[in-house]
Amino acid sequence: MTIINRIKGFLAQEDGAVTVDFIVLTSGIVVAGVFSFGGLSAVTMELANQTSSFLSSGALLHLIH
Repeated sequence: MTIINRIKGFLAQEDGAVTVDFIVLTSGIVVAGVFSFGGLSAVTMELANQTSSFLSSGALLHLIH
């Protein structure tokens, strides 16, 4: 068997193709989750800070009375 035939045989095999696809897909989902969580946590912290400022200012008491 020549080297060219061995290379052709190797390239024709599809045994590991599904595994590689699964790994690439899973890693893409994980990366997207990490980046979306980072952005979401920044927005959540900003909203918490604004809420804290509003409650500390006493403006809510003026709305009730």
